[in-house]
Amino acid sequence: MTNYLNNIFLNSASSTYTDLTTGRANFVMNPPINFPERAKLKVCLHSFSFTNFFVNVSAVKANNLFYYTDNIGIPNKYTITIPDGSYSVSDLSEAINIGVVNNGHTDGLIVLTPDFASNRVIFTISTIGWQINMLAGTPYVLLGTALAQAIPLALTTIANYSELAPNVAAFNDLLNIYVHTNLSNNSIFGGVQSNIIANIIPTASIGSVQNSEPTNLLWLSADELAGSSLNNINVYLTNQNNQPISLSDNFSLTLLVAQV
Repeated sequence: MTNYLNNIFLNSASSTYTDLTTGRANFVMNPPINFPERAKLKVCLHSFSFTNFFVNVSAVKANNLFYYTDNIGIPNKYTITIPDGSYSVSDLSEAINIGVVNNGHTDGLIVLTPDFASNRVIFTISTIGWQINMLAGTPYVLLGTALAQAIPLALTTIANYSELAPNVAAFNDLLNIYVHTNLSNNSIFGGVQSNIIANIIPTASIGSVQNSEPTNLLWLSADELAGSSLNNINVYLTNQNNQPISLSDNFSLTLLVAQV
């Protein structure tokens, strides 16, 4: 028989500390949650709500730079720092163009457009004598280029030079959301013990709210909570590679604590 002790609703908008750039939130329990002595306890995620609008370009992801040059010997002669955000191809092209103009160069010098037939990106350079360099720190994975790829190999010799990226674009690179908490360290993911309490698969369209309620609750042993007074709950989110997720909006979740 399961005796439900606590139904804990948490919203990152009202946490004592929230860093949406790394998907972290800390919640102070006031009053603290007191658990019975010598109890057999378990915990699970009952629900998780978020806006499917995750940042795909940011300083945290180390992909917010863009390099171009008019001197083949200095591949990073001109740098654009792209503001953190959730970008489509056209959005990223606009952000790069703003950077180009701010650097004192021609409006429309570099344009990115999607090739829907191949799901790849077309790079266009409007003027002779320029080159794009997809070095470390650039969104080369999103744009489907190789690391350190030069576009073109030499400075452009014709106006409106276009080149198709060699790989499929990866603007939506989030496949899984792992929800971590400090309430239990007894889950097993990939054969490794961890504090992951749930695996959420984003299915909502970009910009839409997704409310996830697992049909089969993943209960984790939390006997270490027995006899304790819980003052803080820490929650953080990672992707399928266990890397921090940058969010564009707050998230909420409901945790259940039960006595077996």
